[in-house]
Order: sequence, then C-alpha cells, then structure tokens
Amino acid sequence: MKEPQFKGSIRYQLIVMIMLLVTVTGGTGYTLFLYWFMSNQQQTAHEQAETVARVLSQDFARLQLLNDVTVAADISAKLTSFPELISMVLYTPAGQPIHQYQRSQSHPGTTDHQVQFRLPAAYQGTALGEVDIVFQAASLSEILRRDSLAVALIGLLMLIASYLLAFSVEKRFSGPLLRLVQFLEQISNRHQLSQRISTNQNNEFGKLYWEVNTMLERLDLSLSQQKSAEAKLEYLSLHDPLTGLGNRKLLLDTLEQSRLYKSAGALLCFDLNNFKLVNDSFGHETGDHLLLQVAHRMRKDFKDAQLLVRLGGDEFALWFDNLSSAAPLAALEAENLAERILEQLSFPFYLNDRNISCSASVGIAISTPMEPVLPVQLIQQADAALHQAKRDDHAHIAFYDARAEQIAREYIELHTALRQALDEQEFQLHYQPQTLADGQVVGAEALIRWQRPGHGLISPLSFIPAAERSGLILPLGEWVLQEACRTLQRWHKSPATASLTLSINVSTRQFHQDDFIHQVAQALQLSQANPRQLKLELTESLLAEDLDKVVDTMKALANLGVQISLDDFGTGYSSLQYLQRLPLHQIKVDQSFIRELLTKNSKDTAIVRTLLSLGEAFGFAVLAEGVETREQLNYLCQLGYTEFQGYYFSPPLPLTQFETYCQRHID
Repeated sequence: MKEPQFKGSIRYQLIVMIMLLVTVTGGTGYTLFLYWFMSNQQQTAHEQAETVARVLSQDFARLQLLNDVTVAADISAKLTSFPELISMVLYTPAGQPIHQYQRSQSHPGTTDHQVQFRLPAAYQGTALGEVDIVFQAASLSEILRRDSLAVALIGLLMLIASYLLAFSVEKRFSGPLLRLVQFLEQISNRHQLSQRISTNQNNEFGKLYWEVNTMLERLDLSLSQQKSAEAKLEYLSLHDPLTGLGNRKLLLDTLEQSRLYKSAGALLCFDLNNFKLVNDSFGHETGDHLLLQVAHRMRKDFKDAQLLVRLGGDEFALWFDNLSSAAPLAALEAENLAERILEQLSFPFYLNDRNISCSASVGIAISTPMEPVLPVQLIQQADAALHQAKRDDHAHIAFYDARAEQIAREYIELHTALRQALDEQEFQLHYQPQTLADGQVVGAEALIRWQRPGHGLISPLSFIPAAERSGLILPLGEWVLQEACRTLQRWHKSPATASLTLSINVSTRQFHQDDFIHQVAQALQLSQANPRQLKLELTESLLAEDLDKVVDTMKALANLGVQISLDDFGTGYSSLQYLQRLPLHQIKVDQSFIRELLTKNSKDTAIVRTLLSLGEAFGFAVLAEGVETREQLNYLCQLGYTEFQGYYFSPPLPLTQFETYCQRHID
C-alpha cells in the first residue's frame, strides 16, 4: 500500500492557527473598542447637552420672559465653560429662535465632526421651548489616524507574543504527538510490535500513550497468534496429524534435497500385513494406538534414518541417504535395513491389555549417483516393490530393481551358507611361508579358505566381506585362532616346524570384543601352544578408533607372550606418535609398495627404504610381503631387508603341503 502524501505539518498549521486567532482577536477587540468609544462619545455629548439645558433653564426663562440682554450675556459666558460646545440656539414653543450662541474658534486638535441634539427647555415644570445644541466630536478616521502608530506597535507585539505562545503550545501539545508518530513509524519499519512507548504525563497524552500500548499488546498477541497458526498450518502440511511423523510432501521435499548429495540412498516402504484385521476385530481406536506404537518403535530404533514418514493408513517409509555409492553394496545395506524393520515389527505390541503380533512387508527402491531416480519415481518404485513383497508369502522383502534383489538373494544365500559352513567345519587354513633371502622358512601366515561343496575352494575375498557385515566374522575369527594354536602345537612335534611363528589376521571387530584377550588366552591354554610363536596381525585402520583402548589391549596380549604385527604398514593411519606407543614386534610393508618397486621413476624405493629405517629405529622386525620376482628380492636385499613373503617363494599351501615344503628346505 502506497503511503499518502501529507501537505503541511500539524506543527505548522497549529502555529498559523494560533497566530491568526490572536490577530483576529486583537482586531476584533480594537473594533469593539472603537464601537464603544463612538457610542460613549455620543452618550457623553447627550449627557452634556442635557446638563447644558438644565444649567441654563433659569437663564432661559429669564431671557424669554424678560428679554434681558444681560441675561443673554450670562448665558454665553456660561456656555464658554463647555469646550466641546460649538453652537446653541434657543427656540420658543412656536419655533422662533430667541437666542443663539456660536463659538468663535474650534477646539485645537479636533475635526469638524459634530453631534447635534434638540432638547426641550423647561423651568420648574414649565415648558419654555426647545434648545438646539451642537457638540464637537472625534471622527472614526481621526481616531484611526491618531492611534495608527500605537495600533501598529501593539499589533507587532501581539504577533510576537502570539508566535511565542503558539510555539509553546505546539511544543507542549504537538511534541507528544510527534513522538508518538515517530514511535509508530519505527515499529512499522522494523516490524517490532513488542516495543512500548513510555510516558510520565498524567493527562490526555498519557492516556493516548496507554491506549497505543494497549493496542500494540493486542496486535502483538494477535503476527504471535497468527504466526503460531501459520507455523501450525505449515507443520500440518508436512506432518501426519496422528503420529507426528512426516508425510508424503515432506518426503518429496527431502528426496529433492538429497539429490544434491553424491551418496546412494534407499527408500524402504513398509506396512503391516494384518492391520485391517486389527481394525475389524478391535476397532479403529485400537488401530490408531497400534500405528502410534509402530511410529514410536521406528523412531526409537532407526535414529540413523534421514527421515521417517507415514504415507497413509498403515504404510510407512524410511529414507536412508548415506549408503555406499556402489549399487551392489547399497543393495546389501538396504537388505540389512529391511531385515531390521521386520525384526523390530516382529515383537508383539501391547494393546487393550493384550499382546498383538503383526507381520510386515518391505519394498525397497534405490537411487545411486550413477543411476539417479527422481523423487516421485522413487516413491512409486518403493510402493510397487511393497506390493510385490506382499504377494510373496515367504520373503516379505522385495526390490524394485531386479538386479539389486538378485544381489540381496545371493547375499542371503551366502550368509546362510556361511553359517552352515561353520557348523559343518567347511573352512580350512592355508599357510604361506615367511622366509629369509635364501628360502629358509622362519614362519607362516595362516590364510582362511572355504571348501564349499559344489563350488570348490573359495577365496576369502568372496566371503569375508559378507562375514564382516553379518557378524559371522566373530565366530569365524575365533575358529581361526583356535585352529592356529592347534597347528602350532602340531608343529612343535616336528624339527622342521618346531621353531616357526604363525601369523593370523585379526579383524577390527574381533579385536574390540570385550573377551578377545580371554579368547586368546583360552586358545593357548587348550592347545598348549607356545604364545611366543603366535603372531596376531592387525591392520592400520584399527588405530583410527580409540587409541588408548587399542594400546591397552595390545599390552595385555603382549603380556600373554603373543607377538603383534602391524599389517599393510604405510597405507593407513600410522604415525610416529602412534608407533612410539604401540607394543609391536613386527611391521609388514604392504605389497602395493613392492609391486611398483622396480618401475621407472617410482617413488616406492624411498618409501620402502624409509619404512625399513623406521622399523630399525623403533626396534621392530620388518617383513616385505608381496615379493613375486627374483629382481624384487635382490633389490630388497640391497636395501637391507631380511624377511620376505610372497609368491616368489610359495603360494599359500594346505597344512600337509606346507609341512613338506618346510622339510624340503631343511633337507
């Protein structure tokens, strides 16, 4: 709305009005004074004329009855005592003049303006006739001329006085109004209705200020109530009124924002398979309570979700935006999340003093940086997958992407097969020799293999990641530890292997178990193996976590007599500060540095040389792994390396073949 243009301020109008009022009042007063003066002059002249008639009444009688000349002279002498009297004529009752008086000279400083009266002349009740009297009087122009200077001076003083009066009145009355206007303008410009105007005036202005403050309080209570209403309206437009979860619109907005990220995301839509039965059996109020408990359980157990929403009815959705960017890994992670949902919803719900069990179905849609999906399409895909899952009476989980579902199915099969393999003892250890430069075996690294029926011998690269994700790495690692200790005890009986050390890989998850130290001690005790011949290989990624706890665990293992080796050294988180604190016995130079060692312009030579110097400085044994050629071996020997591992000497071998290999190198 455009601000109107105001012409002339109240201050200006008030000053002009007061000055005009004073001027008009002064002019009116002077006019009234003139009117009074003229009237008073007429009245005075009339009274003087009556006085003249009374004073001369006896002389008039004598003159008329006696016609005495001396009497006329006395009359004239008496009339000279009236300076304003110009002339007098005495008439008989018949109208004949019998005596006339005329002043010979006018009164100085007067004009010719005259006032004439004809009065009855009587003496002691006897009418003598009439007397015509003329008095000299001041005219209006004469008065104005006479008073012009005084009137001008008085007018000027009145104007000055009126301005001062107007300024004082304006300051007293328009000042508070101006302050009020400025205050309201400030509030309007800054939109701060919480401000108040203060005053100590106990008058109409004080009441006006109070009314304005009251109005502001009401208005403030009202951009507050309105803001609250708008916020509530906005909240309801993005949230489900029953559960307080987000709704479809909020999900669309969140998915749209997530498109800016470069990580993969999974949308999991799920619902309860028998929700209609709950509504039909126990009523809709019970159904609402069930939905509230589902929302509470999901909100509590899926804090890692980016968003949890209720799409409608008993259908919910969870959005995860931090999955692996690779589609296969993202599919496996989404599968795990879906299993978590089914697990949480498998626990009974307590409703109306009874436990109610519900099953659920989950539909999964995935969007990756390489294959992005629009938000609306992603919701449609997850919903379609949910309907597909509900048609499957067994799985209750379905992917919109057939490839992702196939990956998930394969993972489930692999996970099941791994459990069975542990029960059926399908795993075995192969041993890769660790030697000196001349081939003399000083130890070995135990590497797990899976002899899967129908599939042959499977490399750990194919099943260790699945074991890590499923948690099977813990029982698998414990089996490796126990089997390695039993192998050491077996080797102790043969001269060819009695002095060998045996290294096993320990995963980060396995190392951080609360009872890991107890597992190692128990395996050594049960096998009666020499702890100094057992070497635990840890990766550098282990050091990225709680270093103090890691150091304490390492020290406890070292106190058991076990040796500790840092695997893949130089590729992770190691630093000089870490190395000073770690109770290490050996570091293994990662094979990635050995592979490019002889390549032209390779910087790996400096790295390999530096790693050897570090080991010597800290008192660690240094082993180079990944040695595959004679040239690599010779060069490493020139640098000062003495212990090696790699295919140049031997690949990992089954137990009996390894023992034969050791016997052959002794002979």
